[in-house]
Amino acid sequence: RIDPRRVNGGVFLGLNGTVVKSHGSADATGVSAAIKLAFRLAQSGFQDRLAARVAQSVAAASQINGSKESEAS
Repeated sequence: RIDPRRVNGGVFLGLNGTVVKSHGSADATGVSAAIKLAFRLAQSGFQDRLAARVAQSVAAASQINGSKESEAS
């Protein structure tokens, strides 16, 4: 069973930075877990890797959509 005090914090995506939201009723253990998560994400380069993957996905979708539009013409 997962202890919500030790696994605490939701990651906000789509922001230019690392943001982890902790539950409002979290105790010191929960807040500490959320801070540790934010630190690990920042140290691991999560934001840059996520941005690169999103850019790749957008480029791939644009190519697919561009091909479909060309075929329809």
